[in-house]
Amino acid sequence: MNVLKKLAAILLICFILLSEIFTVTLPATAAQDVSLEGYNINKTTIKSGDEFSMTLNVKKYSADVSDIYIAIDSSSSFSIKNSGSIIPVDIATLDATVFMTNAYNYKYDGSSNKLQVTIKYTTPSGTNSQTDFVTISEAVIKDDTPSTPVDTTKYAPKIQIAENSAIPSGQAGAEITYTLPLKNTSLYYARNIVVSPVLDDSAPITVEAMNPSHTLESLQPNESKNVKFTFKISYGATPKTYPIKFNLQYYNASGDYFSNTETGYLKTLEGSRLPKLDLKTVSTNPSPVLPGKNFKLDVALENNGAISAKNVTVTLLGLKNDGASIIGNTNKKTQTAIYSGTSSVFSFNLFASSKIETGANSLKVKVDYSDSTGSLYSDEMEFFYNVVSEDSHTIVEMKSIVSPENVLSPGDSAPVSFDIANTGSADAHNIKVTISADKELIPRTQNTIIIPTLKKGESKNVQFQLYVSDEAVTKNYAVSLNVEYDAPVDGTVTKQTVMQYVGLNIENSTGKSVPRLIIDKYSVNPEIISAGQPFTLNLSILNTSKASTISNVKVTLTSDDGTFTTVNSNSFYIDSIAPKGRVQKQVSFSSKSDAAPKQYMISINYEYEDEKGNPYTTKDVVGVSLQQTPRLVVGDLSFPAEAYLGSPVPINVSFYNMGKSTLYNLLVKLEGNFRVEGTSYYVGNFEPGKTDSFDGAVTPEAAGPVNGFLVFSYEDADGKKQEVKKEISFNASEMPVEPPADGDGSIPPQEAGKQIPLWAFIGGGALLLIIITITVLVIRKKIKARKEFMIDEEL
Repeated sequence: MNVLKKLAAILLICFILLSEIFTVTLPATAAQDVSLEGYNINKTTIKSGDEFSMTLNVKKYSADVSDIYIAIDSSSSFSIKNSGSIIPVDIATLDATVFMTNAYNYKYDGSSNKLQVTIKYTTPSGTNSQTDFVTISEAVIKDDTPSTPVDTTKYAPKIQIAENSAIPSGQAGAEITYTLPLKNTSLYYARNIVVSPVLDDSAPITVEAMNPSHTLESLQPNESKNVKFTFKISYGATPKTYPIKFNLQYYNASGDYFSNTETGYLKTLEGSRLPKLDLKTVSTNPSPVLPGKNFKLDVALENNGAISAKNVTVTLLGLKNDGASIIGNTNKKTQTAIYSGTSSVFSFNLFASSKIETGANSLKVKVDYSDSTGSLYSDEMEFFYNVVSEDSHTIVEMKSIVSPENVLSPGDSAPVSFDIANTGSADAHNIKVTISADKELIPRTQNTIIIPTLKKGESKNVQFQLYVSDEAVTKNYAVSLNVEYDAPVDGTVTKQTVMQYVGLNIENSTGKSVPRLIIDKYSVNPEIISAGQPFTLNLSILNTSKASTISNVKVTLTSDDGTFTTVNSNSFYIDSIAPKGRVQKQVSFSSKSDAAPKQYMISINYEYEDEKGNPYTTKDVVGVSLQQTPRLVVGDLSFPAEAYLGSPVPINVSFYNMGKSTLYNLLVKLEGNFRVEGTSYYVGNFEPGKTDSFDGAVTPEAAGPVNGFLVFSYEDADGKKQEVKKEISFNASEMPVEPPADGDGSIPPQEAGKQIPLWAFIGGGALLLIIITITVLVIRKKIKARKEFMIDEEL
């Protein structure tokens, strides 16, 4: 029995041991503390490489859970931008059991739309973590299946001449601007478009350019752009419509090459086969003319017509006894012919009356001529010549006048420049240069230029810019160039004037109004701008078209060399501008403090559309003058504590131009209740960085306070007078004299202890006299040397 019990016990022990070995112990599943509940995202679709903002929501199932963090798994297809991989969960939502993270920026790599996270949190038992995931339904998994090559040649652009385009026209013998409107009628992008006219015998046109091709950078689908060519229509062209072929070569976005040929048309009109004589130049010898003297007048006429002018007669008008009169029997000159494109000079010998007015004097020429058919033509042209007094030492002339010689069309710019030269023997002051013309020629730059001083032998170049408006008609426009200045005549300053004319040949054959934007008026506030000073540019923007409204206007202003910068944005938008309408705008600028004093250009770029949505870009410029604030620095003056009557007190001081602009006509002088030794010191034009000194002397004439000023007067770059004064102040007293003696020549006994020997008075007086004499001689020597230096400069 005991054996059985022992055997049973052994079997039980073995069973227990076997069960421990082969039985898998399953741990008890803990209750879930937290879970990933969802997300909020700012995009509806997320593709590989996209960045987006997202918040994650975590729900906790126990109030004991705290300090919740989410760690983004490193193998996840979602990563946090610039914030590590662990983010806190601390924003409670409406449900107290659900918490939310802040919004973080994520990036998606496209490999999976499953976001794997580890949630870390704290309970009373310690730190815990559990893994969870959420599927981002907005994320699109990228397809890595290899793609088959695409035939990009099927993305073929198609460039054609835009439909319903007007046929350009021009007169036979005329040079015209041919506008070819091109449109990309396909759904595909075109780039590097080269357009070339096919020049053959089918159209009566020629081009003078070596390479007549034009290139467009690109054309978007359904986009239109204009290409412009300059064609010369043959003189013998029959009035009709001619076809012109154009070759087009271009590429698509993938670099595939395409080409096609388009046919445009040109309508030729009956040519104006007429002669046309215009006044080219007028000159006198001598120049300028002197009263009471003979002079020669040369009038140059140019034939700008298509055929020869025959039987030309030039009659000089406006002659009078107290002005200019003819020497000889006739005021007429004749010539058989002036051929097309050539010029001829007609000379007249004249006498200027001694009573003739100085300045600009006018005369006229009447020109009569005929063409090959016998038709007669006649025209009168006014011109001016300059007269100066024989006593005038200042002569200002206009030289090297440059203006466009080619035929201009509406929309063209006409630059006019010339030199203002002082050919006299004295300086000219307050020179005012202006340009004026008919209203069809609009100034693009300021039409007045001021030159404070023009030294003898000096010349300065001036430039103006005119714009040919759409209202211009076919004719030769006279542009007046005017110079007004101050000159000394017989010791008196008088106003002198010089006037010249240049002709601009304008042709407007179509009369078609093209929508253009120009600055027809502008001003600056303040009118005089100092370097470093802010200013406001006031613009008047004009739509020159008579029929077209301009819309979607973007205007951008830039300083060509960076001297000016806009305070706010350098561009602005205008919804629309009606035909012949104007819009006023103000733009604030700041300027560089170290800019040189001169005129600077501000470019104005326009982008706009016409009524059909056709885009245009044009450019305008305005000139803004800048000046530097004068800065004359004068050293300190020192004076003796006491001065004596009749004794000169030296005034010595150095002065410096520490500004960045020249000080004109600088004069230094003394003024006050004293006698001045010597004269004033005329420095002239004092350039930046220069230094000089003034040496003078004043002599008190009465005992007591001596007051006055050392005055520096000059003109700035705009001709305005400026003054800098340094105060002079000291006391003057009588010269000490020898005390009176008794009748016998002895000194009273009561003053015997204070007696000064007679030899001391005599010696002191002699020494003082020597010092005064040396001082006066030195000062007068310096003044004499400065006068001789000034005379040498004038010579």
